[in-house]
Amino acid sequence: MANTFRFALAQHDFPVGAVAANAAKARELMDEARAGGAALVAFPELTLSGYPPEDLLLRPSFLAACQQELDGLAASTNGLAALVGFPHSEGEVFNAAALLREGCVAQIAHKQALPNYGVFDDKRYFRPGHASAVTTLNDVRIGLLICEDVWRSEPAAAVARAGAELIVVINASPWDDTKQDEREAILSSRAKETGCAIAYLNLVGGQDEVVYDGASLLVNGDGSIAARAPAFVDALLWASFDP
Repeated sequence: MANTFRFALAQHDFPVGAVAANAAKARELMDEARAGGAALVAFPELTLSGYPPEDLLLRPSFLAACQQELDGLAASTNGLAALVGFPHSEGEVFNAAALLREGCVAQIAHKQALPNYGVFDDKRYFRPGHASAVTTLNDVRIGLLICEDVWRSEPAAAVARAGAELIVVINASPWDDTKQDEREAILSSRAKETGCAIAYLNLVGGQDEVVYDGASLLVNGDGSIAARAPAFVDALLWASFDP
């Protein structure tokens, strides 16, 4: 097991608008992950703002608060890498995931596929990303995707072409009674197409009429399901990837 990459998935509730409280929870979970020997801890989609933040994203003060808390988390990495979802404002706003390591924001991935059906209204608030994000941690090449990206074939194919061995995808995927079967089928297909293992982390909790069920998944590079997390519970989930 010496050559395996140990990481943690923070399957937790991060409520909409509770920016400071969400950052405080993330910091606590970073401490727990670090104490457990994780090289990386990943958090759900839009960790700091909550999902979906909707018209809060039209407030510059809200976007600035998310950025301030992100910078604070980056400063407290202390040997750990963390993948944190946040709204990234660069004149335009992107649904983003920041890789925090060595005291700074080392890399930012932008969500490329913006859903605009059912309960989703991403195209109203965000601009799509156009670049693949791959990083190296402990000699493992990791592709970074956000939610809908993994439901389309091209974002996963792009990180695989860039050398990814493991794909970490952070999500705020609502529950319905057919969703888990659909997720497993899609993730299995992506793994088979790319040869990459996939760590799928989902949000827990509720926002208005939408419920997030967690039920995070680990998928082997051959498409088989390696592990299923419990649904509807907060948990710090541990995993090891062997290249």
